[in-house]
Amino acid sequence: MPIGIASSIRVPALLLGGGASPQVLQGGAWAAAEAIPGAAHRTLDGQTHDVAPAAPAPVLVEFLLAEAQ
Repeated sequence: MPIGIASSIRVPALLLGGGASPQVLQGGAWAAAEAIPGAAHRTLDGQTHDVAPAAPAPVLVEFLLAEAQ
């Protein structure tokens, strides 16, 4: 994602990375989170790019509840 495009995003954003993913993918998630104003980044421990379906659920619930307040 080009930085210019990412920096124009004005909605709450949560970037997730798998803790067991290749470093290049983890770095991409961090870079995108840094480029999007106010974005949050969370690492899903033990997950790869092929994340288990239930793994992001608690992180998403936490993020969405915080945004609702």
